Amino acid sequence: MDSICIKSRAAKLGALLLPGLILMGCDAKHPERVPAPSAAAVPAPRTLESTLRLHPDAQEIPFNPEIAGDAYGNAVAVWEQFDGTHYSIWGNDRAPVRGWGRAIQIVTDASGHAYNPQMARNERGSAMAVWVQSNDADKTYNIWSSRYEPGTGWGRATLVETDDAGPAYAPRIAIDGSGNAIAVWQQSDGKRVNIRATRFVAGVGWGSARRIETGHGHSGEPVVAMDVQGHALVVWHRFDGKRGQLWFNRYVAGGAWGQASLMDSRPGYAHSPMVTMDAAGHATLVWKQSDGLLARTWVKHYRVSEGWSTARHACSPTAQGIELPDPNRGIARPAASPLEIKACY
Repeated sequence: MDSICIKSRAAKLGALLLPGLILMGCDAKHPERVPAPSAAAVPAPRTLESTLRLHPDAQEIPFNPEIAGDAYGNAVAVWEQFDGTHYSIWGNDRAPVRGWGRAIQIVTDASGHAYNPQMARNERGSAMAVWVQSNDADKTYNIWSSRYEPGTGWGRATLVETDDAGPAYAPRIAIDGSGNAIAVWQQSDGKRVNIRATRFVAGVGWGSARRIETGHGHSGEPVVAMDVQGHALVVWHRFDGKRGQLWFNRYVAGGAWGQASLMDSRPGYAHSPMVTMDAAGHATLVWKQSDGLLARTWVKHYRVSEGWSTARHACSPTAQGIELPDPNRGIARPAASPLEIKACY
Protein backbone atom coordinates (compact mmCIF):
# COMPACT_ATOMS: atom_id res chain seq x y z
CA MET A 1 0.00 0.00 0.00
CA ASP A 2 1.29 3.46 -0.92
CA SER A 3 1.00 6.47 1.36
CA ILE A 4 1.14 9.82 -0.38
CA CYS A 5 1.15 13.37 0.94
CA ILE A 6 0.42 16.59 -0.89
CA LYS A 7 0.89 20.00 0.65
CA SER A 8 -1.96 22.50 0.51
CA ARG A 9 -2.05 26.19 1.32
CA ALA A 10 -2.70 25.20 4.90
CA ALA A 11 0.02 22.54 4.61
CA LYS A 12 -2.42 19.93 5.89
CA LEU A 13 -5.04 17.69 4.33
CA GLY A 14 -7.38 15.43 6.19
CA ALA A 15 -6.76 11.74 5.73
CA LEU A 16 -8.20 10.40 2.46
CA LEU A 17 -8.74 6.72 1.99
CA LEU A 18 -8.68 5.32 -1.53
CA PRO A 19 -8.57 1.57 -2.21
CA GLY A 20 -4.91 0.62 -2.19
CA LEU A 21 -3.82 4.16 -1.35
CA ILE A 22 -3.59 6.51 1.60
CA LEU A 23 -3.42 10.25 0.96
CA MET A 24 -2.72 12.36 4.00
CA GLY A 25 -1.66 15.81 5.04
CA CYS A 26 2.06 16.28 5.30
CA ASP A 27 4.79 18.60 6.39
CA ALA A 28 7.76 18.28 4.03
CA LYS A 29 10.22 19.46 6.67
CA HIS A 30 8.73 17.41 9.50
CA PRO A 31 7.08 14.28 8.05
CA GLU A 32 7.28 12.64 11.45
CA ARG A 33 4.55 15.02 12.66
CA VAL A 34 2.00 13.46 10.35
CA PRO A 35 -0.02 10.77 12.16
CA ALA A 36 -0.12 7.49 10.26
CA PRO A 37 -2.92 4.92 10.56
CA SER A 38 -0.33 2.27 11.38
CA ALA A 39 3.37 2.99 11.60
CA ALA A 40 4.17 -0.68 11.04
CA ALA A 41 1.92 -1.17 8.02
CA VAL A 42 2.22 2.15 6.19
CA PRO A 43 5.52 3.31 4.63
CA ALA A 44 6.72 6.87 5.04
CA PRO A 45 4.73 9.40 3.00
CA ARG A 46 6.23 10.86 -0.14
CA THR A 47 5.04 13.72 -2.32
CA LEU A 48 3.39 13.19 -5.68
CA GLU A 49 5.38 16.00 -7.25
CA SER A 50 8.74 14.95 -5.79
CA THR A 51 9.73 12.92 -8.88
CA LEU A 52 10.13 16.03 -11.02
CA ARG A 53 11.19 19.58 -10.16
CA LEU A 54 11.05 22.63 -12.34
CA HIS A 55 14.33 23.82 -10.88
CA PRO A 56 16.42 21.67 -8.53
CA ASP A 57 17.07 24.58 -6.18
CA ALA A 58 13.61 26.17 -6.33
CA GLN A 59 11.18 25.96 -3.44
CA GLU A 60 8.07 25.04 -5.41
CA ILE A 61 4.72 25.08 -3.68
CA PRO A 62 2.07 22.53 -4.74
CA PHE A 63 -1.52 22.82 -3.52
CA ASN A 64 -5.19 22.31 -4.46
CA PRO A 65 -4.81 18.61 -5.31
CA GLU A 66 -7.50 16.58 -7.08
CA ILE A 67 -7.27 12.79 -6.99
CA ALA A 68 -9.53 9.99 -8.23
CA GLY A 69 -9.05 6.26 -8.46
CA ASP A 70 -10.68 2.83 -8.60
CA ALA A 71 -10.95 -0.30 -6.51
CA TYR A 72 -7.85 -1.80 -8.16
CA GLY A 73 -5.44 0.88 -6.97
CA ASN A 74 -5.21 2.91 -10.18
CA ALA A 75 -5.33 6.67 -9.58
CA VAL A 76 -4.83 10.00 -11.31
CA ALA A 77 -3.92 13.28 -9.63
CA VAL A 78 -3.62 16.90 -10.68
CA TRP A 79 -2.59 19.93 -8.67
CA GLU A 80 -1.63 23.58 -8.88
CA GLN A 81 2.03 24.44 -8.43
CA PHE A 82 3.92 27.72 -8.01
CA ASP A 83 7.55 27.88 -9.13
CA GLY A 84 8.27 31.35 -7.80
CA THR A 85 7.10 33.07 -10.98
CA HIS A 86 4.06 31.29 -12.40
CA TYR A 87 1.24 29.07 -11.24
CA SER A 88 0.84 26.00 -13.43
CA ILE A 89 -1.01 22.66 -13.48
CA TRP A 90 0.82 19.38 -12.88
CA GLY A 91 -0.30 15.76 -13.00
CA ASN A 92 0.71 12.24 -12.07
CA ASP A 93 -0.79 8.76 -12.23
CA ARG A 94 -0.54 5.55 -10.27
CA ALA A 95 -0.64 1.87 -11.24
CA PRO A 96 -0.92 -0.95 -8.67
CA VAL A 97 2.45 -2.53 -9.52
CA ARG A 98 4.72 0.45 -10.18
CA GLY A 99 3.07 2.96 -7.83
CA TRP A 100 3.18 6.65 -8.72
CA GLY A 101 4.85 7.60 -11.98
CA ARG A 102 6.74 10.67 -13.10
CA ALA A 103 5.00 13.99 -12.48
CA ILE A 104 4.56 16.14 -15.56
CA GLN A 105 3.67 19.77 -16.15
CA ILE A 106 0.37 19.82 -18.04
CA VAL A 107 0.39 23.58 -18.59
CA THR A 108 3.57 24.81 -20.26
CA ASP A 109 2.32 28.21 -21.45
CA ALA A 110 4.16 30.91 -19.47
CA SER A 111 2.00 33.79 -20.74
CA GLY A 112 -0.18 33.67 -17.63
CA HIS A 113 -1.12 31.69 -14.55
CA ALA A 114 -3.16 28.48 -14.25
CA TYR A 115 -5.35 27.98 -11.19
CA ASN A 116 -7.97 25.82 -9.52
CA PRO A 117 -7.74 22.44 -11.30
CA GLN A 118 -10.81 20.22 -11.23
CA MET A 119 -10.87 16.62 -12.43
CA ALA A 120 -13.27 13.76 -13.16
CA ARG A 121 -12.40 10.12 -13.94
CA ASN A 122 -14.57 7.24 -15.17
CA GLU A 123 -14.31 3.53 -14.44
CA ARG A 124 -12.33 2.90 -17.64
CA GLY A 125 -9.58 5.16 -16.31
CA SER A 126 -10.18 8.07 -18.70
CA ALA A 127 -10.03 11.45 -16.99
CA MET A 128 -10.53 15.10 -17.84
CA ALA A 129 -9.10 18.10 -15.97
CA VAL A 130 -10.20 21.72 -16.31
CA TRP A 131 -8.77 24.89 -14.82
CA VAL A 132 -8.75 28.68 -15.02
CA GLN A 133 -5.90 30.20 -17.01
CA SER A 134 -5.06 33.87 -17.32
CA ASN A 135 -3.44 35.66 -20.22
CA ASP A 136 -1.31 38.51 -18.94
CA ALA A 137 -1.18 40.16 -22.38
CA ASP A 138 -4.92 40.82 -22.80
CA LYS A 139 -5.97 40.40 -19.14
CA THR A 140 -8.45 37.60 -19.89
CA TYR A 141 -9.37 34.52 -17.86
CA ASN A 142 -10.40 31.41 -19.78
CA ILE A 143 -11.22 27.77 -19.08
CA TRP A 144 -8.69 25.20 -20.32
CA SER A 145 -8.63 21.41 -20.22
CA SER A 146 -6.48 18.33 -20.67
CA ARG A 147 -7.56 14.72 -21.25
CA TYR A 148 -5.92 11.70 -19.62
CA GLU A 149 -5.93 8.20 -21.09
CA PRO A 150 -4.40 5.09 -19.44
CA GLY A 151 -1.17 4.14 -21.15
CA THR A 152 -0.96 7.50 -22.89
CA GLY A 153 -1.03 9.99 -20.06
CA TRP A 154 -2.07 13.63 -20.17
CA GLY A 155 -2.74 15.22 -23.53
CA ARG A 156 -2.10 18.73 -24.78
CA ALA A 157 -3.84 21.58 -22.96
CA THR A 158 -6.90 22.75 -24.93
CA LEU A 159 -8.98 25.90 -24.69
CA VAL A 160 -12.54 25.06 -23.66
CA GLU A 161 -14.18 28.43 -24.38
CA THR A 162 -13.21 31.49 -26.41
CA ASP A 163 -15.78 34.05 -25.28
CA ASP A 164 -13.71 36.91 -23.86
CA ALA A 165 -16.69 39.16 -23.06
CA GLY A 166 -15.86 38.65 -19.39
CA PRO A 167 -13.67 36.54 -17.09
CA ALA A 168 -14.49 32.83 -16.70
CA TYR A 169 -14.10 31.22 -13.27
CA ALA A 170 -15.10 28.25 -11.10
CA PRO A 171 -14.96 25.42 -13.68
CA ARG A 172 -16.36 21.99 -12.85
CA ILE A 173 -16.15 18.81 -14.91
CA ALA A 174 -17.95 15.46 -15.16
CA ILE A 175 -17.26 12.47 -17.42
CA ASP A 176 -19.36 9.52 -18.57
CA GLY A 177 -18.50 5.88 -19.23
CA SER A 178 -17.48 6.54 -22.86
CA GLY A 179 -15.13 9.38 -22.05
CA ASN A 180 -17.51 12.17 -23.07
CA ALA A 181 -17.48 15.10 -20.66
CA ILE A 182 -19.39 18.22 -19.70
CA ALA A 183 -17.69 21.32 -18.33
CA VAL A 184 -19.55 24.13 -16.58
CA TRP A 185 -18.34 27.46 -15.23
CA GLN A 186 -19.47 30.98 -14.32
CA GLN A 187 -18.72 33.88 -16.62
CA SER A 188 -19.54 37.56 -16.71
CA ASP A 189 -20.97 39.16 -19.85
CA GLY A 190 -20.27 42.65 -18.54
CA LYS A 191 -23.72 43.01 -16.94
CA ARG A 192 -24.37 39.81 -15.03
CA VAL A 193 -22.63 36.58 -14.15
CA ASN A 194 -24.03 33.58 -16.04
CA ILE A 195 -23.61 29.80 -15.98
CA ARG A 196 -22.19 28.40 -19.21
CA ALA A 197 -21.53 24.84 -20.33
CA THR A 198 -20.04 22.87 -23.17
CA ARG A 199 -19.75 19.19 -24.04
CA PHE A 200 -16.67 17.17 -24.99
CA VAL A 201 -17.20 14.25 -27.37
CA ALA A 202 -14.49 11.58 -27.31
CA GLY A 203 -12.63 11.55 -30.61
CA VAL A 204 -14.11 14.92 -31.65
CA GLY A 205 -13.34 17.53 -29.01
CA TRP A 206 -15.16 20.40 -27.35
CA GLY A 207 -18.33 21.84 -28.77
CA SER A 208 -19.59 25.42 -28.59
CA ALA A 209 -20.22 26.91 -25.17
CA ARG A 210 -23.69 28.18 -24.30
CA ARG A 211 -25.64 29.66 -21.42
CA ILE A 212 -27.80 27.11 -19.65
CA GLU A 213 -29.81 29.60 -17.60
CA THR A 214 -31.56 32.95 -18.00
CA GLY A 215 -33.12 35.42 -15.63
CA HIS A 216 -32.24 38.22 -13.26
CA GLY A 217 -29.38 38.30 -10.79
CA HIS A 218 -25.92 36.82 -10.72
CA SER A 219 -25.28 33.07 -10.87
CA GLY A 220 -22.28 31.13 -9.57
CA GLU A 221 -20.99 28.04 -7.77
CA PRO A 222 -21.94 25.58 -10.53
CA VAL A 223 -21.56 21.86 -9.86
CA VAL A 224 -22.11 19.03 -12.35
CA ALA A 225 -22.57 15.25 -12.24
CA MET A 226 -23.01 12.62 -14.99
CA ASP A 227 -24.06 9.00 -15.16
CA VAL A 228 -22.36 6.36 -17.29
CA GLN A 229 -24.71 6.97 -20.22
CA GLY A 230 -23.95 10.69 -20.43
CA HIS A 231 -27.02 12.24 -18.80
CA ALA A 232 -25.92 15.24 -16.73
CA LEU A 233 -27.26 17.45 -13.98
CA VAL A 234 -25.99 20.96 -13.19
CA VAL A 235 -26.90 22.91 -10.04
CA TRP A 236 -25.88 26.47 -9.24
CA HIS A 237 -26.53 29.37 -6.90
CA ARG A 238 -28.31 32.56 -8.04
CA PHE A 239 -28.53 35.81 -6.09
CA ASP A 240 -31.29 38.17 -7.22
CA GLY A 241 -30.35 41.03 -4.91
CA LYS A 242 -32.57 39.85 -2.07
CA ARG A 243 -31.93 36.17 -1.52
CA GLY A 244 -29.91 33.26 -2.80
CA GLN A 245 -31.61 30.28 -4.41
CA LEU A 246 -30.52 27.09 -6.12
CA TRP A 247 -31.37 26.40 -9.76
CA PHE A 248 -30.75 23.37 -11.94
CA ASN A 249 -30.70 22.19 -15.53
CA ARG A 250 -30.48 18.70 -16.99
CA TYR A 251 -28.73 17.46 -20.13
CA VAL A 252 -30.15 14.36 -21.84
CA ALA A 253 -27.52 12.25 -23.61
CA GLY A 254 -27.92 12.47 -27.35
CA GLY A 255 -30.37 15.34 -26.95
CA ALA A 256 -30.04 18.82 -25.53
CA TRP A 257 -30.23 20.96 -22.40
CA GLY A 258 -33.58 21.42 -20.77
CA GLN A 259 -35.06 24.55 -19.21
CA ALA A 260 -33.40 26.00 -16.12
CA SER A 261 -35.69 25.55 -13.11
CA LEU A 262 -35.82 26.73 -9.53
CA MET A 263 -34.72 23.99 -7.16
CA ASP A 264 -36.44 25.15 -3.98
CA SER A 265 -38.42 28.25 -3.04
CA ARG A 266 -38.05 28.13 0.73
CA PRO A 267 -36.92 31.42 2.34
CA GLY A 268 -33.30 31.99 3.24
CA TYR A 269 -29.94 32.10 1.52
CA ALA A 270 -29.02 28.85 -0.26
CA HIS A 271 -25.44 28.25 -1.35
CA SER A 272 -22.54 25.77 -1.56
CA PRO A 273 -24.28 22.99 -3.50
CA MET A 274 -22.73 19.53 -3.87
CA VAL A 275 -24.19 16.96 -6.27
CA THR A 276 -23.39 13.37 -7.17
CA MET A 277 -25.03 10.87 -9.52
CA ASP A 278 -25.05 7.09 -9.63
CA ALA A 279 -24.75 4.85 -12.70
CA ALA A 280 -28.54 4.85 -13.25
CA GLY A 281 -28.84 8.65 -13.27
CA HIS A 282 -30.28 9.07 -9.77
CA ALA A 283 -28.74 12.06 -7.99
CA THR A 284 -28.27 13.44 -4.50
CA LEU A 285 -27.91 17.16 -3.80
CA VAL A 286 -26.64 18.67 -0.56
CA TRP A 287 -26.42 22.39 0.18
CA LYS A 288 -26.22 24.96 2.95
CA GLN A 289 -29.05 27.35 3.70
CA SER A 290 -29.36 30.14 6.24
CA ASP A 291 -32.61 31.69 7.45
CA GLY A 292 -30.80 34.67 8.93
CA LEU A 293 -30.30 33.01 12.29
CA LEU A 294 -29.25 29.43 11.68
CA ALA A 295 -27.30 27.76 8.89
CA ARG A 296 -28.46 24.23 8.19
CA THR A 297 -27.59 21.50 5.74
CA TRP A 298 -30.34 20.34 3.38
CA VAL A 299 -30.61 17.37 1.04
CA LYS A 300 -32.72 16.41 -1.97
CA HIS A 301 -32.79 13.23 -4.06
CA TYR A 302 -33.47 13.04 -7.79
CA ARG A 303 -35.06 9.97 -9.35
CA VAL A 304 -35.18 9.69 -13.14
CA SER A 305 -38.82 8.57 -13.17
CA GLU A 306 -39.99 10.81 -10.33
CA GLY A 307 -37.99 14.02 -10.33
CA TRP A 308 -36.88 15.78 -7.15
CA SER A 309 -37.92 14.75 -3.67
CA THR A 310 -38.97 17.19 -0.97
CA ALA A 311 -36.04 18.93 0.71
CA ARG A 312 -35.21 17.79 4.23
CA HIS A 313 -32.59 18.49 6.83
CA ALA A 314 -29.52 16.34 6.27
CA CYS A 315 -28.81 16.40 10.00
CA SER A 316 -30.72 16.51 13.22
CA PRO A 317 -32.05 19.88 14.47
CA THR A 318 -29.28 19.99 17.07
CA ALA A 319 -26.54 19.65 14.44
CA GLN A 320 -26.56 23.19 13.11
CA GLY A 321 -23.84 25.09 11.29
CA ILE A 322 -22.29 21.90 9.88
CA GLU A 323 -19.34 22.36 7.55
CA LEU A 324 -19.69 20.12 4.50
CA PRO A 325 -16.55 18.47 3.11
CA ASP A 326 -15.19 20.39 0.13
CA PRO A 327 -15.42 18.11 -2.94
CA ASN A 328 -12.66 20.05 -4.66
CA ARG A 329 -9.86 19.51 -2.19
CA GLY A 330 -8.55 16.02 -2.73
CA ILE A 331 -11.79 14.15 -2.10
CA ALA A 332 -11.88 11.01 -4.25
CA ARG A 333 -15.44 9.90 -4.84
CA PRO A 334 -16.26 7.36 -7.58
CA ALA A 335 -18.68 8.79 -10.13
CA ALA A 336 -21.13 5.92 -9.63
CA SER A 337 -21.35 6.25 -5.83
CA PRO A 338 -24.26 8.17 -4.27
CA LEU A 339 -23.44 10.79 -1.66
CA GLU A 340 -24.30 9.62 1.82
CA ILE A 341 -24.75 11.76 4.92
CA LYS A 342 -23.36 9.52 7.63
CA ALA A 343 -22.62 11.97 10.44
CA CYS A 344 -22.98 15.57 11.54
CA TYR A 345 -20.56 17.43 13.74
